[in-house]
Amino acid sequence: MKGMNTALDLIYRFIPAHVNNRIVALIYDAGTLFKGSAEWAIRNRAHNEAELKKLFRDRTDVMIENQAELTMLKLGKEYTFSYGGCGAIALHNLRVSLKEQMRAVDTAELFFEAERYGRAFFGKAGLSPKALLRYLKRHGYACHVYYGTDSKTIDAMASKRNKENHGAFLYRTFLVTGYNNARSVHDRIHTVNISREAEGYVIHNGYRYDNERNCYTQSRPYRTLSDAVHHIDAAGYSKPILVAGVQ
Repeated sequence: MKGMNTALDLIYRFIPAHVNNRIVALIYDAGTLFKGSAEWAIRNRAHNEAELKKLFRDRTDVMIENQAELTMLKLGKEYTFSYGGCGAIALHNLRVSLKEQMRAVDTAELFFEAERYGRAFFGKAGLSPKALLRYLKRHGYACHVYYGTDSKTIDAMASKRNKENHGAFLYRTFLVTGYNNARSVHDRIHTVNISREAEGYVIHNGYRYDNERNCYTQSRPYRTLSDAVHHIDAAGYSKPILVAGVQ
């Protein structure tokens, strides 16, 4: 048993260090071939809508900052959004960052679609990052995806201007998937929305606890997108798998 654990640990460390990010994303996407019955997604939609109504309290601008508290939201047959729902939460936060009005029913429908088409390995691996990109495409969001880790390339994407819109930034918000710990995939991967704010780039659902307000909140603003991307984990051990700029 000790030898098996050692071998697994070596594999966990090998993947973020040596496996191409596109391959990692494809492996997760292959897991959607084993998503389980659609019946559970259909059942979960009504249940999750009722729970989201309690959470949102008629607000349409709620940023979800604490995934861990969503134990009441169901994902598949045996999992919850507190365990594997970060990708769908990132899509919700992304839409809120674009100033869309997200009622509980809208978010429940988003969660249903993400679960129905993106659940990987029956929910054990959460949601496929590539399925999240397909969601954006289906719903008319133009985006550019970078599967690398080079900070200069990430920041160049963030700085790109829209010539058709008086030189405004081309990408208004970002969907980012990365390793929580660049040294081992054992700590899993995490998907977040990073919004462009006047003060800088802000991570949502990044497990930042505000002791003064006694609640989880968005991250502090980071000066560059690449800096934010490498702080998906608050300790700064993150490593990007994909960065998608959304217009």
